[in-house]
Amino acid sequence: MNQQNLFSAEVGAVVERLIKETVFGSLLLVVQDSRVVQVERNEKFQFPAPRKNATGLSQGMSANAQKSLSGLSAALKGLQFGQVAVKIQESRIVQIDRTEKKRMPDLMGISGDGI
Repeated sequence: MNQQNLFSAEVGAVVERLIKETVFGSLLLVVQDSRVVQVERNEKFQFPAPRKNATGLSQGMSANAQKSLSGLSAALKGLQFGQVAVKIQESRIVQIDRTEKKRMPDLMGISGDGI
């Protein structure tokens, strides 16, 4: 599986931007046919709000950014159907969860649908 097809530059740029913009929250990457087809963001707001830099974005995506994105790529590798959830705190990835869906062709119901 080609890394570029798995985690394209476009998806990488979107994920990187969303991580920078999210102080506390999570991203959910939905995978179909071994490709990221959707990214969902869930953000939590805490009061008082953390300080942001002059650009309006939280400080983040430092030297650990590349490592975080490579960890995300590793979670996506080999995933045909499923989701990868990314937990973010202080604009940094702190946890990556992978949920894989497997199709069981031998388990068919009476009407032909899966169980």
